[in-house]
Amino acid sequence: MGPRLTPPRTVIAITGVVAGGLILFGVRPTGVRWRRQRPSKVRGVVKELTGTASSTTDASPEACMSLLEDIDRYPTWHPEVVKEAKVLERDAEGRPTRARTKLHVVHGPLTRDFNLVMSVSIDPSGTIKLRRIPHQPTDKERFDVTWRVEAGGSSRIRLDLVADLNVPRFVPLSGVGDSIAQGMVSAATRALGSA
Repeated sequence: MGPRLTPPRTVIAITGVVAGGLILFGVRPTGVRWRRQRPSKVRGVVKELTGTASSTTDASPEACMSLLEDIDRYPTWHPEVVKEAKVLERDAEGRPTRARTKLHVVHGPLTRDFNLVMSVSIDPSGTIKLRRIPHQPTDKERFDVTWRVEAGGSSRIRLDLVADLNVPRFVPLSGVGDSIAQGMVSAATRALGSA
């Protein structure tokens, strides 16, 4: 009989890696080093968020405008979303022209705090516009809120929201804008009803 052939010996090592509270086991030949991969950063993309809502109230258009112009008081009538609001500048007539706000948005998979400095423009005939001021020229995020008050048998309050937000790719924004707008309009209508 000829020489006996033996298969090459391969020693297997069982290794464990802790990932998110789970131990993951793998098998690798000895002598082979595994490199630890760094977690990839979740890259965000700028996505558009829009929303519209309206409601009627028995309050006068003047009362509606008075409530919506008073930016400092937003946290008192919608504290779930408007955590802070402070007027930074006023015009000669005392109307706000610049404000700082902190908004807390929770809707489905989206939970985010927005620290915004906003320009405020008020048209006494029934429009209040709040527009996010960019931090720097390359800042592509946008957050615009427009309130409209229309007179009639009952006053109608309408809110239009348009935003471009940097969020992870996998976060769906469908319905988020309408939900935010409806929450703001409902809170304003309740505040006017209790005034």
